Amino acid sequence: MSKQEVQTLIADLCREMESLWQKKNYVCSDENREPIVETRIQDNAIVLPKSQLPIRGTDGVRVVVTNNSHNRTRSLIKSLVIDSLAKEETDEDCIEIKARIKDLEEKLFGKFATIPNLLERVAESLGYKHYDPDVLAEKIKSKDINLLHLYEMQLFLSKILANELHAQGFDPRKKLAFKTWDNIAHTTTENIYSIAEKNYNVYEVVIFLNAPVIDMDTSISFFGNASMFSIQYATDELLSKLYNNNRDVRLDGINTVITYKQEINVNATSEHYLNCFTVAEMNTDDLVNCLRLVRDEDIGVIALEMFPIDDFTPHIRKTYVQDYQPELSIFIPKRFYFQTQQTEPLSQAELSLISNLVSSYEIHDIKGLDVAIKRFRASYESYLPDDPERLLDIAFAFEAIILNDNYQKKPDYRLALRASNLLGKTLDKKRRIFNVAKNLYSFRSALAHGKSINDLKQKDSEKLKEVLLHAPRILKNSIIEMLLGNAPKGLTESAEISEWWSKFEIKLDK
Repeated sequence: MSKQEVQTLIADLCREMESLWQKKNYVCSDENREPIVETRIQDNAIVLPKSQLPIRGTDGVRVVVTNNSHNRTRSLIKSLVIDSLAKEETDEDCIEIKARIKDLEEKLFGKFATIPNLLERVAESLGYKHYDPDVLAEKIKSKDINLLHLYEMQLFLSKILANELHAQGFDPRKKLAFKTWDNIAHTTTENIYSIAEKNYNVYEVVIFLNAPVIDMDTSISFFGNASMFSIQYATDELLSKLYNNNRDVRLDGINTVITYKQEINVNATSEHYLNCFTVAEMNTDDLVNCLRLVRDEDIGVIALEMFPIDDFTPHIRKTYVQDYQPELSIFIPKRFYFQTQQTEPLSQAELSLISNLVSSYEIHDIKGLDVAIKRFRASYESYLPDDPERLLDIAFAFEAIILNDNYQKKPDYRLALRASNLLGKTLDKKRRIFNVAKNLYSFRSALAHGKSINDLKQKDSEKLKEVLLHAPRILKNSIIEMLLGNAPKGLTESAEISEWWSKFEIKLDK
């Protein structure tokens, strides 16, 4: 069998469909429209200064879902093609043409069955990744699978043809003869063979965030240790993809997305595919950690998705991914809505710092840093920004990295001294850092020994406000300083770490 035979059958099939479309009484159902998301703004809305894009979650900005597709032509083409292949006809003028279409279909799908690996790729592309490669091949061979009924084959072919027709400028509303069927047949045939021969399925991992806002209508790329990431404004097109993949997600607070590509071998096991969401979750943790280290705002993940890069790649179920699915996290003290508080866009300097932190974070060798990051995350995801209870996690994070030599004598003084000398560039800054860190430790001790937040508010309300305001940034700066090199990297023994810290200590009371 040659490609030319397939191409000829497709060309003949296309011309028969065209003769059907040109019949006076022929109409298609137009049932392929997907809802789209539109962000609408009022006169009082705050928009970004350069791009004039709206900031969702602020006054005067509203997110709505509508069926008024902005790409009506594409949806019409899809409906036209699938109806021509699958819809039964009762009009006498169309019955004879429909019979010829059915005959060409049968011959073409018979050819498809002889193309190595094509049926496997078709079966996978019509839903979720269910079977390991050997199991899928055996089911297809024994016909013990319901994924390759006639309609599934028609759906596969219609997707390829619709994409090509749209790319070639076909207008389904005009009953005119289309002059480039041979070209359509050629490119469709090449696409079919490339699907059969592909070695990798490609996905776009998309992390939907409320902040920080990006004042650009294009993406900005930066590198981690092993991947290239892009950060950009969350367009209505991306929100539409999210909505059509997850109807329950909140859209009104999403402003930013981070994306990267993930390639998976077509012969990988179904378990490997499922694990890719776990890897995406870990990458998301690291990226969001770095965003939070750089920006002082309520940054959080609204949704995490892996979108197939095209129509011919299987979807992956989000099995066991709990951190970014509220319905699977009911026993975890975690919030899933974050407020848009700032309208200052992410700067190039901040982006460069984020890129450096991502690379450093992935290869760090600092005792206590993993514990500190875990507590740092908890201070965001378990509490609102103004909740004093989050000071416990902030204090624990401080101790994990600043007192990581396990030295017990005067821990409050030692923690404050080390933090102030690690970060303070002037005497005045050293004093401010010292006082905040020392008060933080005092509050932590009081809470750990039975005091309530109300007790602290009544006794030291001003100090508590100051610590709640400044301690998170001091912790962030300490983590940044260590990630970028000023840390006891590679040291594991307490004596070695104490010796490293000694250069930051001045006279201590014995």
